Amino acid sequence: MTRLHWLMAAVVLQLGVLATEYLGSVWPLWTGEEVRLEIAPVDPRSMFRGNYAQLAYTVASVDAKLFEGADKKLRKGEVVYVFVEEGEGGVWHATRVQREQPLSGLFLRGRLSQAWSRDEQPLRIRYGIEAWFAPKAKALEIEAAVRRRPGDAERAYAIVAVSGSGRAALARLDLP
Repeated sequence: MTRLHWLMAAVVLQLGVLATEYLGSVWPLWTGEEVRLEIAPVDPRSMFRGNYAQLAYTVASVDAKLFEGADKKLRKGEVVYVFVEEGEGGVWHATRVQREQPLSGLFLRGRLSQAWSRDEQPLRIRYGIEAWFAPKAKALEIEAAVRRRPGDAERAYAIVAVSGSGRAALARLDLP
């Protein structure tokens, strides 16, 4: 092969990698079912990462009693599957957690953000939908809406598209 062929192959390979990453992130938005998740209050801005809102979800801290499995030790970064059901007010909540990918049902694929080994300790899970990029003014507005505490009349919610494999993509925010 000539240098031109190698150069063209390298360019095609790089474009293929970029296209795969892009399609992987938007696939749930195109094919997934939308669920409404309650956003938990956090400090959503960072001067180092730019204008974005960091989001935490009530389904990110799951009661240990919902874990199904004989092994009561899980490593940080381990993949888990969290089944969700629609509850009161159209808000979805976790109903059970397992290590094996389910064959059916609506579930979120996540990774443990810390090791877990005790029944009384909740499972801390990240789903890859914890950041919402926005202009500075909008990020401040999101920060104010998310800081509302449980019991407040108006709450902030995230509308998340979930694919059949459990991958989630943040579709939009429903702010008060």
